[in-house]
Amino acid sequence: MRAEINPRDGYIHGTVLADAPFVDSPLLDLEIEDRHHFVVRMAYDGACAQAGLHLERRGAPVTPKTNPKAPFVNPIVVRFPITSDGSQHVYYAPLFPYVQGDISRIRFFPCLSGNDGRHQGNTFHIDWIMVAKAPTVTKVRGCIDRYSQVPLLQPLLAPSANISMITTLTNGIHPVFSTLFHAMILPFASTYNCYPGDEITVQGRNFGDAALVHINGAPCQNNYPTLESIPELASDAPDEEVLTCVLPANLPRGPAVVTVTNERYRGLVFNGTMVAYAVPSGRARGGDGFAFVIQNEGGASIGRGGHEVGYGGIRNAVSVEFDTTYNADTADMYENHVSIHTRGRSQPNSAHHAYSLGATSEPFAPHFQASAYVSQFFAKTTGASAWGSAGVGCLQVTVDDRTVLSVPLHLDNTLDLTGGRAFVGFTAATGAVAWQAHDILSWQWESLRMFPLPPAPFTHV
Repeated sequence: MRAEINPRDGYIHGTVLADAPFVDSPLLDLEIEDRHHFVVRMAYDGACAQAGLHLERRGAPVTPKTNPKAPFVNPIVVRFPITSDGSQHVYYAPLFPYVQGDISRIRFFPCLSGNDGRHQGNTFHIDWIMVAKAPTVTKVRGCIDRYSQVPLLQPLLAPSANISMITTLTNGIHPVFSTLFHAMILPFASTYNCYPGDEITVQGRNFGDAALVHINGAPCQNNYPTLESIPELASDAPDEEVLTCVLPANLPRGPAVVTVTNERYRGLVFNGTMVAYAVPSGRARGGDGFAFVIQNEGGASIGRGGHEVGYGGIRNAVSVEFDTTYNADTADMYENHVSIHTRGRSQPNSAHHAYSLGATSEPFAPHFQASAYVSQFFAKTTGASAWGSAGVGCLQVTVDDRTVLSVPLHLDNTLDLTGGRAFVGFTAATGAVAWQAHDILSWQWESLRMFPLPPAPFTHV
């Protein structure tokens, strides 16, 4: 092995006589099919920057007649950096990126840095060697869970979720939503819309006797007096384990990295973006609102954001705005209100109330609610919000079967229409200091335009 070996006290002490000394494993029947690592605790004293491995694929079953000293033929080479300061260090070399399949022998090179003789006289001290599996996380659950047939670490996937919404009516009128989340029988899962203090379960394999769980580097707390968690058997996968912990506070909103570390061998680690903190839920005092727009500027027209609610700047338009915040610079009604805006055919529309044909003068009652999962502002009930004609030249707006606004308006005289036609749709916007989610859960449009009958066939007489 090109080294002088002195086995003492269960350790291997070596002095390099020539370059590339090595230590051979016994014959193995090792299948690399998971996140296997070669782990060694070693001290190296000298001028060396990297160690290495030669992996021998198993060509035939290992038997008592197999020669353990046969030359390696076309071995798989794995290199990893070391610190040659004479102190003991534990090194972790992943095997799974290089090979998948059966291995019959491993040759370990304490130093694998060239063949120019410069390492002669270097010494090494090998404490122990092992092959171990790093943790693998398959499911993180506890908030809103989504499932997949393939690992969710891959981008551009379309995961599945089993979610049902329960609607109850307060006093038989006003809706309150609650959400139920159900498990799915799929091998991978992640969770999102989480809040600090939520309890999550981390499921996977190879966690070891104890494991450490971190979220974006912050400890995920548990009921134990120390930071490590003790794995328990999973109920839905016999070969997997479960860790339970409470999400830490003071972390950025959005996706976060889940890190699971084998507590004893801390180089065996899993990292994956499998949890996401909720962006703060919208409130009735958020901003800025949404609008229903009838316009004939073009199919791709879009207005300005912020207090202009997405329609300000669109020409040849009428907008019914559902404004949820107060903007003094646009002379808004206070807080939640409905207003109808237009500047006619040629001028760009504006959310300023100088161009309002009419607006509600008081906030809606009751005050709108919000939950972490479903926000409701102008919420739809069985008496759907609707816009309809209350007669020639009149636009009427109703919310929950209650007429909140009615203004005189004749579209044909206000806008430049194309044969009585225009584009219809919704816009919404948020501002610099207030924001909220705007969800149009369903909508329906009924055109009152009567198409002329086709001309009678011409008959030459």
